[in-house]
Amino acid sequence: MKKFKYCMFIVVMMAMSYCKTALGQVIYVSPNGNDSNSGSISSPYKTLEKAFGEVASNNSIREINFRAGTYNFDKSIELNSDHSGELNNPLIIKAYQDEKVTFSSNTVIPFESFKKLEEMSSQVISKVPVNSQSEIYVANLSGSNFFQNLDEGKYGVISWNGYSLPVAQWPNKGFGYMETIVEEGPFTRFLKPGESPPPYSFESPSGGKFIMENSCAMDLTLLNEDLQNSEDIALEGYFTNDWYYDRNFLARVNVDTKEMQLLKHTRYGVRDEHTLPRRFKLFNAISQLDMPGEWYYDKKSKLFFIWPIQPINENTPIVQVNNITLFKGSNVKHINFEKINFSGFGFAAIDINNSEYISIKGCSFSSSQNGRGVNLKRNMHATINGCNFFDLFNAFAIDGREENFLNLIEEHNVATNNHIYNCSIKGYGLVGFGGIGGYFANNLIHNVNGGLSFNGNDHVIEYNEIYNSGFAMGDWNSIYFGGNLSYFGNKVQYNFFHHFPETPGAHPITAVRGDDGCSGLSMNNNIFYKTGRGGADGSGPDVHVEGNVGIDIQFIWSTFQSPYEAISKEQNLINFVEEHERMQQEIAAGTLSVNEKNNYLGRAELVFGTEGWKNNNIWIAKYPNFSKIFDLTDPESHPWTQSYSTLKNNYISGGKIPYVNYHGHNPNKTIGDIINNMPTTAEIEAPVAFNPNDAFENPSALDFRFKSSFTPMSGFEKWDFERVGLVIDSYRKTTPDKSEYRNKVLTKYNNVPSTGGALDLAKINLRYPDPAYFEVLTSSKNKIPGIIEAESYDEGCNGVAFYDVDEANKGGQYRSNAVDIENTSDTNGTYHVGYINDGEWMDYTVSVESTDEYELEARVASSNATGQFLIMFDSIDKTGAIAVPSTGGLQNWTTVSENISLDAGKYVMRFYAEKGGFNINWIKLTRKSDVSDDSYTIKTTGETCPDEDNGQIKIVAKNVGSYVANFNGGADINFTNEWTIEDIAPGTYDLCITNTATSVEQCYSLQIEEGTSVTGKTSIKSNKVAIDITDGTAPFDVSVNGEMVLQTSSKSFSVVANYGDSIEVKTSVACEGALTKTMDGIVTVSPNPTNGDFEIELSIPLKDVTVELYNVYSQLISTKTYKVNNGKIQLDINNKPAGIYFAVVQLDKKPKVLKIMKK
Repeated sequence: MKKFKYCMFIVVMMAMSYCKTALGQVIYVSPNGNDSNSGSISSPYKTLEKAFGEVASNNSIREINFRAGTYNFDKSIELNSDHSGELNNPLIIKAYQDEKVTFSSNTVIPFESFKKLEEMSSQVISKVPVNSQSEIYVANLSGSNFFQNLDEGKYGVISWNGYSLPVAQWPNKGFGYMETIVEEGPFTRFLKPGESPPPYSFESPSGGKFIMENSCAMDLTLLNEDLQNSEDIALEGYFTNDWYYDRNFLARVNVDTKEMQLLKHTRYGVRDEHTLPRRFKLFNAISQLDMPGEWYYDKKSKLFFIWPIQPINENTPIVQVNNITLFKGSNVKHINFEKINFSGFGFAAIDINNSEYISIKGCSFSSSQNGRGVNLKRNMHATINGCNFFDLFNAFAIDGREENFLNLIEEHNVATNNHIYNCSIKGYGLVGFGGIGGYFANNLIHNVNGGLSFNGNDHVIEYNEIYNSGFAMGDWNSIYFGGNLSYFGNKVQYNFFHHFPETPGAHPITAVRGDDGCSGLSMNNNIFYKTGRGGADGSGPDVHVEGNVGIDIQFIWSTFQSPYEAISKEQNLINFVEEHERMQQEIAAGTLSVNEKNNYLGRAELVFGTEGWKNNNIWIAKYPNFSKIFDLTDPESHPWTQSYSTLKNNYISGGKIPYVNYHGHNPNKTIGDIINNMPTTAEIEAPVAFNPNDAFENPSALDFRFKSSFTPMSGFEKWDFERVGLVIDSYRKTTPDKSEYRNKVLTKYNNVPSTGGALDLAKINLRYPDPAYFEVLTSSKNKIPGIIEAESYDEGCNGVAFYDVDEANKGGQYRSNAVDIENTSDTNGTYHVGYINDGEWMDYTVSVESTDEYELEARVASSNATGQFLIMFDSIDKTGAIAVPSTGGLQNWTTVSENISLDAGKYVMRFYAEKGGFNINWIKLTRKSDVSDDSYTIKTTGETCPDEDNGQIKIVAKNVGSYVANFNGGADINFTNEWTIEDIAPGTYDLCITNTATSVEQCYSLQIEEGTSVTGKTSIKSNKVAIDITDGTAPFDVSVNGEMVLQTSSKSFSVVANYGDSIEVKTSVACEGALTKTMDGIVTVSPNPTNGDFEIELSIPLKDVTVELYNVYSQLISTKTYKVNNGKIQLDINNKPAGIYFAVVQLDKKPKVLKIMKK
C-alpha cells in the first residue's frame, strides 16, 4: 500500500465510499452533511451516531474528521470494543485541519422568550434586590423541559458563549462568617455500622444553628421571603474543619436575631475548631441576584431570571447544559481524541473505564460546574496532553487497576502540558491520579480551590507550576498523597509552587503533603515561594526532603512524632500497636469497616498482602527500606514514625528557626531537640538560611534560574528552572508569557503575607478568582469611561466589598448594609455616600474599555478642608492623596480631579478615605483623547452628507471666564463660556484659545470629517443575509423586494431572503443613500486558500450546476457539471500546482467568477 495519503472524489468514482490513508479509511462529518451521504470529504455525514455506527460495522475505518461547527449531543455516544483501534493504528477522532469543532450538550433558552424584569408584575419585581432590578431579564419557561429531574442540591448549569454562569449566591466572592454557634447539630463522622442520622424536613429541621456576623449584613427580610417561597436555598461551607466542605440547606432565618438553622446533619457538626470563624455561602437565592452573569430559576412559577453578561441576542444564546456524558466507554483500546473543544456536558465529557491506550491531545474542556472533563478509571497507557481545562468542577481523573498493586505492574498513565485554571471553585477535587508508574509533568495550574490528589506508587510529578491554589481551605495542599502506608516510590521534584497565602486563623497549609503516615514519598528539588506555612509535609516513614528552596515560608518540612501529642518514641510505638490490635478486633466483630481511615496497617496489607514486608519479594526488591519499617517492636524503625527518612541540602529565606516544624513535641523545638527525638534511622539536617539574590537571576520577578556564579552546598542540584511549566509542542502551539503572568501575580499579592497577619477579608478575597466570563463582561453598571455612582459599590461583606466603621446605614437609604447612603441635593444623582470616617473604603468592579490617559473627577462636599481620599485599581494607588476642599457645607458640591493612566481590562477600583468628614456623589473617568485638555472641551461634528459643508466645532470652557479664540487665522472671537463655529467644509483646521486672565494659550489641530454615504458588508448564509454597517446613521430601515421587514439601531443584523431577492438598507439620513444587495446565488467558498479540496455554497435552488476552472493564464483546465447537495458543490484541484485559479459558475442569469488560491 502506498505510504502517502490520498483521496478521490465521489463524483469521480461513485463506488468508493471513503477516503483512505496508509493505515485505514477516513470518514468525514459536518453539521451541513447528511447521513445518507457516503462519508467522504465531499459528501460528509451529519451525525456522530452515523459516524460511530460506521466505525463499529467497518473495522477498516481509522479516522473520523469533524468539520467546523457545533455538534450537540442529546444522548451519550457509547464506545465498545467494536470501536477499538490497534497498536500504531488507533481510531482517531479529531477536528479536520484544526477547524474549530465543539462537542456539547446544550438546550437553547429561546431568545424571544426574554423580557425586561421591569415589564413584569410588581410582585415578581419585588423578589429581586432593588439595585439589580434594572439589569435583570426574565423568561417564562412553563410548558418546557428545562430544569427537569435535578438531584437534591443541584440547580442545573447555565452557559453563555461557552462560559458557565453562577446561580444567584451570597456573597459573590468569599464567604460569610458565623459570629456565634448556637447548636452544633447532629453529625455523622463517628456513626457505627447500622446507625443513621436523625430524620429531618423543612417543617422540622434537625441541623445546627448559628448567628451570622454583622459584617456580612444582608436584607434578611427579603432572604426569608425567598426561603419561604422556594424552600430550596443551599447553605454550604466550612462548618467545622477548614479542610471539609459541607453541603446543606437553609431551613430557618430569624430576621431579628440573625440566627440561621441548617436543614439536616453535617459531617462533623457546626463547631468552632479554629481561630477563624466558621464560614458559609448561600446558593439558589433570588434575593441575592446582584451580579452580572448570575441567574435563578423559580421552580414554582417557572420563571427564569438572569443578569446577562452582554445584551441578549440570538447569535450567542443562553443555554442550559444537559446532564449528559458525551462519550462513554468500557473495554476499548487505542482511541485518540484530538483538537476538539468540549463545552457543556454532565458528569464528564469523556468517561472511559477499564481500557487501554486512550489518548486525549490538544483538546479543551469547559462549562460544566457539576462535572469533570475526563474520567479514565481502571486505565493503562492513558494520555492527556496539551489540553485546557477551565470552568469545571473537576479537571480530570486517571486511575489504574487495583490488581496491579500486588505485583507493581506499571500502568504508564500520563498527564503532560495541560493548562488547568478556574476549576473546583468550591470544595475538594481538581485532579485525581492513581495507579502505578504515572507521569504528571509540565502542567500549569492556577486559580483553583481543589488540589491534585495522588494515590498509588512510583509516580513522577515534575516541572509543574502551581499558584493560587486552595484559596478557600485550610489544612490543605496543592499536591496530596492520602494517608496510606503502602504508597512508595513517588517523586515530587523540579516543581515551582508559589503564592498560596494562608487565611489568618485557619489551619496551616503547605504545598505538598504525604498525609497521616504516607510512606516512601520523595519531595526533592522544588521551589516553594510564599506557599503558606511551609513547603513539604510528610509524617510517614521513608520520606525524603532534599534539595528544596523555600522563600517567605516558615519551614521546609513539617512532620509529627505522633498525631498532636508530645510523647516518647517508645510510647508512640506502644500506642500504635494497641490501636491496631483494637481495630482488628472490631473489624472481626463487624463493628468497624476494614477501610476505616485509622486502620493504617490493615489497609496497607490489602494492597501488598498480609505481612507483605516479609513475603512480597517484588516490593522488597523494589523498595530498599520496605522490609525494615514495619517492625512493630523497634521504636526507631516502625511505620508510625519518620524511620529511614532524610532532610538535607535544603535552603530557606525568611523562615522561622529552626525551619522545621515537629508538631506535638518539645515546646522549645530547636533543631537539636528535633534531631534527638527523631528515630535514629532518620538523617536530619537543618535547612540553611541564604539570600535568594545570591543564587538566582531575579527572584523579585520570580526568575529562579540559578546564577552561574552560585556555588551551592555539596549535594544540592542546580536544576533547569526554564523547563518548568507549559511548553510548545504539536498540540500546544502557543503558551502564556511566563514573565507577564508571574509579574501580575506578584503585583496582586504584593502586600499579602504568606502566613500570619490580621484577618483582612479584602486580602483574603484577592485569592478568589473572578468568573471566567469576566474577561468578556460588558453588562456592568461601572464602565470606564463613564460615571460611577458612589452608592453602586460591589455586593459583599464589610471588609470585603466595603469597609465601614459601624454597622448602621446612618443615611437609611437604598441599601441595607453598613455604608451610609443619603438622598443627595446635588444636581446629578439620587444618592450620595456620607458620614465618611478615616480609613473607610468602597470597592467597585469596573470595566476599562481602552488603554488611555484618563481624567478622574470626583463630586464631593465638605464643611471643612481636612478630607482626602485616593483611588486604587487592583490595590495600586493611581491618584495619590486628593484633597477635599471646604465647600461651605455637606450639601454644597464641587468637583475635584486628577489625571491617571489605565490599561484596558477588568479591575477592582477602590475609593479609600484617608481622612474623612466629607460626602461623595460620584466618580467620573473620561478619556483624555476625548477632550482636548483640562480647560476646554472641544467637540467636532462632521458634515452630515457629502458636499453639504455643514460641519461644526463647539468649544465649552471648563469654567466661566474671559477667553479669546482664533479659528484658522481669522478674526479673534471673545467668549465667556462656550462658542460654536458652524458651516465648516471638510478639512483640517487650527484653533487657538487664550485665557485672558492667565494669558495661557492652548492650540489644537482639528479635523472635520467628510460626509459619507451608507456603506457596509454583506454575507450570505443559507437563506439569510448578514449585514454589517460600516458607515451610516441609525436607525436603519431594511426592505426585501421593496417591503420593509426590519427597523434596527444595531449595526449588525440579518434578514431572511431567497435567491433573486433584493435587499435594501436605508439610514435615518436620506442623503446617505442606500445599501443594496441581490441574492445572486453564491454564498461562500471554503476553505480559501485551499490545499486542494474546497466547496462552493449556493443560495440558488439548483439540482446541478456547471463550473469551469481556469488557471491564472486564462487557460481552461476543466469543465464539469456537479450535483448540488444540501446547497453545496464539492470541487478539487488536488493535482494542480499551487497558485491562483478562477471558477466560473454558470447560473441561470449570469455566470459568477470566483478567485481560488491553492497553497
